[in-house]
Amino acid sequence: MGDKPAAEVYQGLREILLTRPPAELGIEPREPLTSVWGALVEIGFAAGASATMVSLADGTTSMYTSTGGGVIGAGQHKGPAAASRRFLAALQAELDLLPPADACPLPPADAVASVVLTYDGIRRMETTQLRLADPDDAGHGLWMAANEVMTEIRILSHPPT
Repeated sequence: MGDKPAAEVYQGLREILLTRPPAELGIEPREPLTSVWGALVEIGFAAGASATMVSLADGTTSMYTSTGGGVIGAGQHKGPAAASRRFLAALQAELDLLPPADACPLPPADAVASVVLTYDGIRRMETTQLRLADPDDAGHGLWMAANEVMTEIRILSHPPT
């Protein structure tokens, strides 16, 4: 990563996940994740900035931003790893909520994109945090599961005193 600008490093990390086959990353289908091998939850902010939370079937759990910074390797810790597994299982159960996608642009400000990496291709849904916060929204349960992962990462990076 060295001298590369933060935005370039961020895009590079996304590109790896969005373009490489899971087997190349050492991930193969196994119970209970027979369709889903990973997910990205991307949140758009003002001025084109964004944050991405990553959960992979191999336990990889990270959260990083386009402006620099983040937490990589959170899946090595019990809380984030367990939350990540629950999130991926929820996605496996609700896979039909996310339509197949040919492209995965970053979401605009105030939007959230859920990107599911499956062995059959990518699925993606974009909406707003406001809609996802509504318990009646179809994506609410997935958003809550994703928030558990993000909360565990935040606790890891900022432990209570």
